[in-house]
Amino acid sequence: MNRSLWRKAVALTLTAAMTAGLTACGGGGNSTSADGKKRYFKADYLSDLPDSFNDTTSNIQFKGDVMYYTSSNEDYTKSGLYSYNLITGENAQLYEQAQSDGSGNSSWVSGYTVADSGEVYLFVTKNQMDESSVTEDYSDATLDDVLSYMADQWGYSAEDAEKDWNDYYAKDYTDENGNVNYGRFLLAQNARFIQTSSILKVDTSGNIAFEQDMDLGANAENVSCNGIAVDKDGNLYLALNTWSNNDSGNSVSSDEYFTLVIGGDGSQKGRIPSDGYTSRLVGLADGTVASIGYGDAGCELRPLDVGAMKEQTDKAIEVPSDTVSVLDEKNLLVTEGSSVYKYNLDTKEKEEFFSWMDCNISSSSVSSYGVLSDGRIAAYLQNWNSNGNQTEIALIKEVDASEVADTVNLTLACMWTGSDVEEKVIAFNKSQDKYHITMKSYGDGAEEYEDAVNSFNTAVTSDSNIDLVLFNDYSQAINFASKGLNVDLYGLLDKDTELSRDDFLPNVLTACEYDGKLAILPQTFTLQTVIGKADDVGTTPGWTVSDMKALLASKPEGTQLFWGMDRTSALTALMSLGYNDFINWEDASCNFDSQEFIDVLDFANMFPEEFEYRDDMEEEDSTVLLSQGKQLLDTYYLSDFEQVQMYRAIFGGPTTFIGYPTSEGNGAMLSLNNIIGISNSCKDVDGAWQFLRTFYLPKKSSDGDSDYTYGFSIRKDDFEKYCQNAMKADSDGGSTWGWGEFEVEIQPATQEDVDQVKDLVYNTTAVSGAVSDDITNIINEEAAAYFSGQKSAEDVAKIIQSRMQVYLSETK
Repeated sequence: MNRSLWRKAVALTLTAAMTAGLTACGGGGNSTSADGKKRYFKADYLSDLPDSFNDTTSNIQFKGDVMYYTSSNEDYTKSGLYSYNLITGENAQLYEQAQSDGSGNSSWVSGYTVADSGEVYLFVTKNQMDESSVTEDYSDATLDDVLSYMADQWGYSAEDAEKDWNDYYAKDYTDENGNVNYGRFLLAQNARFIQTSSILKVDTSGNIAFEQDMDLGANAENVSCNGIAVDKDGNLYLALNTWSNNDSGNSVSSDEYFTLVIGGDGSQKGRIPSDGYTSRLVGLADGTVASIGYGDAGCELRPLDVGAMKEQTDKAIEVPSDTVSVLDEKNLLVTEGSSVYKYNLDTKEKEEFFSWMDCNISSSSVSSYGVLSDGRIAAYLQNWNSNGNQTEIALIKEVDASEVADTVNLTLACMWTGSDVEEKVIAFNKSQDKYHITMKSYGDGAEEYEDAVNSFNTAVTSDSNIDLVLFNDYSQAINFASKGLNVDLYGLLDKDTELSRDDFLPNVLTACEYDGKLAILPQTFTLQTVIGKADDVGTTPGWTVSDMKALLASKPEGTQLFWGMDRTSALTALMSLGYNDFINWEDASCNFDSQEFIDVLDFANMFPEEFEYRDDMEEEDSTVLLSQGKQLLDTYYLSDFEQVQMYRAIFGGPTTFIGYPTSEGNGAMLSLNNIIGISNSCKDVDGAWQFLRTFYLPKKSSDGDSDYTYGFSIRKDDFEKYCQNAMKADSDGGSTWGWGEFEVEIQPATQEDVDQVKDLVYNTTAVSGAVSDDITNIINEEAAAYFSGQKSAEDVAKIIQSRMQVYLSETK
């Protein structure tokens, strides 16, 4: 994980129109309340939604029992705002506007909010062409003129220009009588557009109560609305970001953030300044409005004082995230990871309310949700896949345990939840009625990364209630296996009637073994290696530290191995695979006091203590340095056959995946994705295997591409098929890669490309991430004394040997 990212009892008249959720699938989700009692939830899905609720639907909001949304007609020339009562099924169109006027001008709803009374306030933005900014006369333009423009200015072929004109542009320049204004299209490509904004108030019957143009100031040539809310007195709040264009007509950096306050009659009452970006505005239970943004303490909720026109920063309340929904006067619902928590504004404590996964819903698919009058949660779900945008409305309610099928619940522990594994869990839970997988995350919502890692490591090695483990990295998996905590997956695989060892890449299985047992299985993998120019490194992958040292010595002074390398990063690069030369994982022994390791320290010490970055380096990025021979190597993360074509262009000739230096092997490492193992305390090992095997079963012909995952499959047939397909021409015309000053039209992979990659894959068992941070820290801490001249390399090597031996013995 990238740490910088470390940082979501009314009877229904619609019963016949609903399909069962978890009950139909034989599984029920559960959460634990503050008093320790199990709580069970079930999700039902609306299947008979209005025609206006379609693939174009967006901006869903829930207010009481009513769902509000916007959607467009088939050709996107008109859009409307609609309401749908989730209890009664009543549907109404509240507002409609033309998105295009047939002459190049456009308008759209930038945001809206609903008052408790049901009245709707809309913030509408318009782009109007300034015809006076163009002197050329296009009044006699024809279709040929338009197509010629698209070909000359945009690089279209004649066929593509006509197709895209008909598919995408013609409708914007066609009036209600079907007349096409070709001149307006050409005028629009050269004219300046003026953006204006207005506020509309629409009553519950869809009548416009008022429409008021907004004066946002001379610098507000562009505006974005980040939040909109209305208070109990009918005042409207708009969190805006406005900016202007430079003399060239291009947008420049943001000028101003503020919340504009509009009175009930449409008049502007004033502005509330903001120190920075406002994530959203929230109407609180007491009828006031607060902004949510990020301050020194993190995400915070700041009440707005309309009288003083200021954010009440002195009354700011720290909240876990900006994804909130008001439950009552004292509590918010806050989404973090796959769970929704009840967050008390007074005590700052949170209690899990329910888990999306317990309801067989992927948290990544939840776009918005709200609380209905009968206590159910209404959620708008959006799933993007190869079949397009699929949307659903789920209604989640708490149920008695008797309503949930009697299943064996298996807990899958993880550092954080991910959409690809979530979808596998959901599909499994829906597929049968004997087992139910519950994901327990130790990272979602955690304040500190290290605390989350420690909690996860402690849990998976001591909690007997954990059945499966989704490891954060390979070193965690090895530590788990070294303690004998894993089930040997070979025993389960060999008994499987649909899977066998022959279905998998043999080297991946070897890499996942510990003490002769199959400890883990990943979902996919990529390769991490080092690439260099064949003229420099030869054509055969694999080399030693001495080889690398000799290459650098043969080059002019100032030549870099990797861009920006200092002593510490050099040591890291040299040890990327070197740990295998100095550590025997299975008997917990090491030999860091060897001459080979002393040579590693000596080579790393050749580099500067700190890399000195100069201003002129902005013009010499890696692509320039590599092409000029001033940089010899680059780290390569191999997950396809395309990027290597870019490197050949940059190096100016054939390249070799030379790899990281090591005493044996090709120097490449497997990077394993979604690593899962079964705990030896698992309450039902066969049930856990029934879930794990779903990652590796052959794909059915109807599966399509909707289950795409990053990296290569560890199934041998899938990997071989991928290699074969890489040599076929792209039916969509291929793609172009650009990096720095280089641009390459990607061609089908050659047989030589495929053979190189296959040779690496089938002959690589080393795994990236095999070494924990603790081991890296020991080496770097002690090496610093040698780099600074305080100790000799021999003395440092002995100290590292001693500390490492103690560490390996303690963690065995």
